[in-house]
Amino acid sequence: KTVFAGDHLQLPPTIKSKEADKKGLSVTLFDRLMKLYEKDFSQILRTQYRMNKQIMEWSSKEVYQGKLIADSSVADHTLLDLLDKDHKGAEDAPVLMLMDTAGCQMGESVNQDESQSKYNVGEADLVRVLLKELIETYNLKPSDVGIITPYNAQVDLIRQERDKEPSWRGIECSTVDGFQGREKEAIIISMVRSNPDGNVGFLGEFRRMNVAVTRAKALLIIIGNPDILIRDSHWATLLSYCLSKNSYQGCPIDQEVKDQLLSGEIENVELLKPQAVLGKDDPDSELFCDKEFR
Repeated sequence: KTVFAGDHLQLPPTIKSKEADKKGLSVTLFDRLMKLYEKDFSQILRTQYRMNKQIMEWSSKEVYQGKLIADSSVADHTLLDLLDKDHKGAEDAPVLMLMDTAGCQMGESVNQDESQSKYNVGEADLVRVLLKELIETYNLKPSDVGIITPYNAQVDLIRQERDKEPSWRGIECSTVDGFQGREKEAIIISMVRSNPDGNVGFLGEFRRMNVAVTRAKALLIIIGNPDILIRDSHWATLLSYCLSKNSYQGCPIDQEVKDQLLSGEIENVELLKPQAVLGKDDPDSELFCDKEFR
């Protein structure tokens, strides 16, 4: 008897050989077996013991056919549960936030070395602001906070910002792969991509996305440009979900577009013109953003 245990809907295999990819090695044995025998032999563990139900719900619906259930011990868990009784600060705590950077002069850059890895200085600055808020307001320990970003260049940049505060060095920052199987009370995701071409890059790999958004126990903050994310169907549904939970912050979204997203009509939705993402026509303008993050 053979038992396979795992999740074929999380990180994909890493394939460096194009020839191996063409010959099918990008599909794991687990995935092949699920496609052949899922109805007959598979069993999903439905109850999860990690995250607040609001963080869980999108992944449950979009990836796991709505089958996941949050155990009562975590379903309503927030950062307020971690506060000492004598701590004066926050009276409430968000659970989910998507922070829109469109038009805020937070464009991506590319390392000019062999890696061609992407980074985003504006998002790194915003991460620093959020870290200060989390630690001061909610009295979090550095070990309670994690930062996830898809690109190694952004990992290096955020670590440099983090290390400017010696007491923050316990805050972990890594790629999605580095957080597989891990969890933190609060997770900040820096999406990085913000370009005039609307290119999402490998943010479009939904299994990697699924890992990133399910690492947080009490608070998930996603920093990104919806004009880029909207070009991927999975990220578009997450934007819609955040809107439905009043968890979106940033530039105002046109009511017609908002209605389309909330109704699930995500095809052909455009928030802003792609060239407005970086202020292509006027690099000194603040474009449509009316929110000051710094």
